Amino acid sequence: MEGSSGSDITLYQFGLSHYNEKARWVFDYKGVPYTSKPVLPGFHFGTIKRLSGQTATPVVTLGDQVVAGSADIVERIDGLSADRPLFPEDVEARREVDAWISWLDEEIGPPVRLALFQALLPKPLFAALFFTQDVSPWVRTLYRAIFPMLGIVLRRAAGASEAAAAEARVVVDRGLTRVGDAAAKTGYLVGDSFTAADLTAGALFFPLFYPETMPSKVPDRSTPIFEAWLSTWRDHPGRAYIERLYADHRLPR
Repeated sequence: MEGSSGSDITLYQFGLSHYNEKARWVFDYKGVPYTSKPVLPGFHFGTIKRLSGQTATPVVTLGDQVVAGSADIVERIDGLSADRPLFPEDVEARREVDAWISWLDEEIGPPVRLALFQALLPKPLFAALFFTQDVSPWVRTLYRAIFPMLGIVLRRAAGASEAAAAEARVVVDRGLTRVGDAAAKTGYLVGDSFTAADLTAGALFFPLFYPETMPSKVPDRSTPIFEAWLSTWRDHPGRAYIERLYADHRLPR
């Protein structure tokens, strides 16, 4: 954005959230510096509401401007630098990219989150650790102490239940198959180069795998509850597409 620089760009985010990963990815891919401001699930509502008038993360402040929502953030940050554009100039190709982003954001992101919450939140100590990878030890300790009650609130807010999660896993499985099949010919969803459609797919499916090449810190993968979640998707044929996006295009900060 004209008039903004890395020194006055702040990203308010959850550390291991897929929509937030989408925002981090565009900053890192475009080489746009920013300040990370981690917020904790359940305690973020007041801060985010004051900033943006709504309660969902990610939110970015660019000087005195506020951008809420991962799709708008990706488009705005892409516009800050002409290098390695994420949106094609061709009108039809741009339409395809936008269609993929809308479908992924609306049809895939929510069931991924619901299924993940149902898998992790019943184990409050691990869930608290999961959500506090990028905060100070004393904040982590406090969050763990209150998480048993907070986890109930978060599950209700997400509509998590075993029946809902089972339906969500079916949707996610089919969605991962769809993107894997679509990218089989060229390696990408639109044309033969990396676009915002691929970035969105990589980010929104990343909680199925937490790829080894991702920059964010994750809990011990051998922890039984985390291992059980990861094993659900380990042999899915669409995994190769997501992991290749991380290996080839997810640059560390």
